[in-house]
Amino acid sequence: MKTGVFVFFLLGFAFADLDNALRQDSGGSRDQCVGYCLSVFKPFIDNCAEFREAANAKNEQNEKVISNLQSQLAIAEGQIENKNEVITQKDEQMKDKNEQIKDKNEQIKNMEDEINSLRNQTKTISEELSTTKKRLSDLTQAEWCPVVDREGIYTINLRGVNVFEAPCTKDGWMIIQKRINGDVDFNRTWEDYKNGFGDIHGEFFIGLEKLHLITQAKTYELHIQLGDINGTTSYAHYDDFEIGSEKEAYFLKSIGKYSGTAGDSLDYHKGMKFTTFDRDNDIDSENCALNDKGGWWFKNCAMSKLNGKYFKDGKSNKKMALLGELGIITTIRSPSPLLK
Repeated sequence: MKTGVFVFFLLGFAFADLDNALRQDSGGSRDQCVGYCLSVFKPFIDNCAEFREAANAKNEQNEKVISNLQSQLAIAEGQIENKNEVITQKDEQMKDKNEQIKDKNEQIKNMEDEINSLRNQTKTISEELSTTKKRLSDLTQAEWCPVVDREGIYTINLRGVNVFEAPCTKDGWMIIQKRINGDVDFNRTWEDYKNGFGDIHGEFFIGLEKLHLITQAKTYELHIQLGDINGTTSYAHYDDFEIGSEKEAYFLKSIGKYSGTAGDSLDYHKGMKFTTFDRDNDIDSENCALNDKGGWWFKNCAMSKLNGKYFKDGKSNKKMALLGELGIITTIRSPSPLLK
């Protein structure tokens, strides 16, 4: 484009000089000059046409490029617009998410408040439970059976005696021996009678050593309840029960005064040492515990023997009376000696 303009400028300048020359030279010389000039400048004129065509072609090409770029620009602008719409949507979504997060934070705060409230309630309940447990412990672990409105197994922490468990009645009596069905064999060794045996939830004997340690400290009453197979009940009560130490063979040191409906058979055995099948301390020619199948304060054997053989039909081929608290007769079914 610029080249074509420059050529036309040169041609114009040349024709101007030629015109001045022709003005000075008139006549035939003018025509000759014109012909000569045309022959000389015709190639330039042809080149100008070619330049013009090339310029036009270049312009068309540039216009196509421009059109293509404009199309790409339009596409890019459309894409930008779409991206802006997406960004706007994302901003809205972000705004919604922020609102949701705000709501969740409020919910979390409310839940934390509830948790703190529940913790405080739990703390209060734990304190109340601890207090209740302490009260229950005070009831279930005492120096003696408490007088309460229920029977149960209590932990006894009596001074001078190792802590042990024993069944207690609601009136404050401790059950020290119980036989109800004959499931537990009472024909036991000296060590068994010393330490106790059986199941305190069923049939058992609490042990001579405990009885000695308990009864040596102060006066205890002994109460024996008896029941036979026909449902008849009776009892024997003694107001001062005490036995000696193991060195003294746990002899029946004191029983006190008797009262009751079962008969006083324990007095016959007062002062006697305890006998088992493996330790004979009675005054009979034979081992009474071996013959009668249970340990007892035998003399010339027994007027009563709560620890002897259990007859489930309530009958025996021997006739004997009841021994106070720990006595048993042939028709006994459920003796329950108690201390108080």
